This record gives sequence, structure tokens and C-alpha cells, in this order.
Amino acid sequence: MSNGSSEVLIGGTIHYLLPTDFPLPPAYAEAYAMSQLLVTELDLQQTQSTFLLPSFAALPVGQPTLSQTLSAETYLALSLYLSERDVIIDNYETVRPNWLDTDLVSIALAFLGYEAGVDAYFQALAVNDKKTNLGLESLIDQALAINQLNQHLSTEELIAGTLSSVKDPDFAGQVHALVTAWREGNSQRIEELTVLPRLQASVADHNIILADRNASWVPKIVALFDTPEVELVLVGVSHLVGDDSVLALLEDMGFQVTRY
Repeated sequence: MSNGSSEVLIGGTIHYLLPTDFPLPPAYAEAYAMSQLLVTELDLQQTQSTFLLPSFAALPVGQPTLSQTLSAETYLALSLYLSERDVIIDNYETVRPNWLDTDLVSIALAFLGYEAGVDAYFQALAVNDKKTNLGLESLIDQALAINQLNQHLSTEELIAGTLSSVKDPDFAGQVHALVTAWREGNSQRIEELTVLPRLQASVADHNIILADRNASWVPKIVALFDTPEVELVLVGVSHLVGDDSVLALLEDMGFQVTRY
């Protein structure tokens, strides 16, 4: 991305990858080598500050707990699904449903063999290379966003729906399709797999998880043009496709976005 006199490198990431998905596409290593600063959604210190999360994930005192809000059928199905993956359902009894929803996807990915993806890989490299890693937002920002999601759904609808999705035999295929589209740089397919389903399910949730965060990041990315260093900005690939993506907003501001 250029403003005519200086450049910022921007790359889309997949947060979870299989070990066989490495090595990464060569363009990523080349961009990293060209940069003096790494910019990610969260900097490494924020990523490691998970001690902050329980206070955001906990249900407010007095709110119905998981077993009180799920049907007996869904609760049993969830309990069996978690126990088969060595997770105890009681751990979620007083956790906000949105955090359980997020964890269900992470647990499903881990069961398929997925591990930390592109962001974590380059953050580890930056530590080894003593390269500064800046963040576009804080862990608190992300926690607050999670807590605002899914207001159009009951706990039963949310958890039963996500449980059905991760148990679907096509779940692994959908994840593989996204990784393939990312490797191929197929922006249209990435949008079809990530942005459009969320937008169709809930405009409010799309705004919370994508559009609003994109808009808040853009001024921070623009400010990078005023630094002497070359920065590599890495964000989830869904933030770089669609009408309100980071790249679309930057182009609307007059920046020249060139595919590397």
C-alpha cells in the first residue's frame, strides 16, 4: 500500500493452520524480511495477557447459568461433544454463551489438528529477530466485542447452532476451503466463506466483529506512513475483503493498494 512516497505492507492471515500448511506462501517471508516493524491485531504482550479474560467471560451475578438456559437435549449433546475432547462442561457453567461459542470452534479446530497460524508464527519470528511488534487493538477491545455479539439469539439457539456446525462432516472441508482460498489469494472466495455468511446472519454482528474494527484500525495504519520504518501489518484475512474492509477503506481515502 502506498501514499505515493512511502509504503506499508499488509497481509491477510489465517489464525489456525495445520502443520502441513507450512511453509507459508513465499510472499509472506519476503514481506517480513522487508519490514522493520511487525503490526498485528494484538501485540505479543496482549496475546499473552490471558489472565484478563475470565472477568470478561464470566456471567454477571444472577444471570441464568448454562444448564439453566440450554434444553436438556442440547446440554447432553454438548456435554458428550466436550467430554470426547477431554473438556469438562462444568467449566462453562458460569461462562457467557459467546465465549463458549468461540471456544467450541477453537476446540473443533484443535481436534482436527489445527494449531497456531500465521500471526503467531511471525510473532515468534519477531521475538527471535528482536523486531518490534505493535498491536492495532487491545485484548480488552476484543473481549468487549465478543460480549456484544449474538444479541439476536437465545443461548439455546446460539449453542445448538454452533454445535451442529462443528459436528457437521463438512466442517473440516469448509476450513480447508478457506485455507486454500487464502493460499491462492482468492478474495472473492474468502469473502463468500467468511464475510457474507456473517453479514447474512446478522448485520449487527458483522459490524461488531469486522466493519467497526476495520474502521478503528485504518487511522492507525495510516499513521504508519509517518514513520521511517517499513511496517508489515498482519490481520485476519476476512478483514481485507468486502466493501467495508481495511483495503476498501484505504482505497476510498486515496491510497494506492497494489497486490504483491
